[in-house]
Amino acid sequence: MIQWDLGLQQIGKHTSELQSHSDLVCRLLLEKKKKKKQRTQKKNKKKQQKNKKKTKEKKKKKKE
Repeated sequence: MIQWDLGLQQIGKHTSELQSHSDLVCRLLLEKKKKKKQRTQKKNKKKQQKNKKKTKEKKKKKKE
């Protein structure tokens, strides 16, 4: 009985180690995705600002 309990403890430990690794990988992938999304949003915001400036300049030229 003692050997069986030790075997379960080792299996449980091994499983938790694998789970921790997969959790780590998953977390890192999610962080990478989040950073990429933030960069994309930042670029889009800059593009929108540039487009607004261009639109304002065009309107000014038309008025003149």
